[in-house]
Amino acid sequence: MDLDPLDEGAQPRCPDCAVLMRSSPDGYICPSCGHEESIPEVEHPGYGDGLIEFGAAGKPPRW
Repeated sequence: MDLDPLDEGAQPRCPDCAVLMRSSPDGYICPSCGHEESIPEVEHPGYGDGLIEFGAAGKPPRW
């Protein structure tokens, strides 16, 4: 499943019949032949614990 990482709306083509695959709850499914591809689960990156806090009045420090 080769997608352009910059194209957020991209959907893959079926490797078996080259038809545009559709989104499904588990990933993508081909409406023509039924081929399915799952999207791997990713770990949530967190909520920013340990990030540098901004200076006074919410402004970043001047370097």
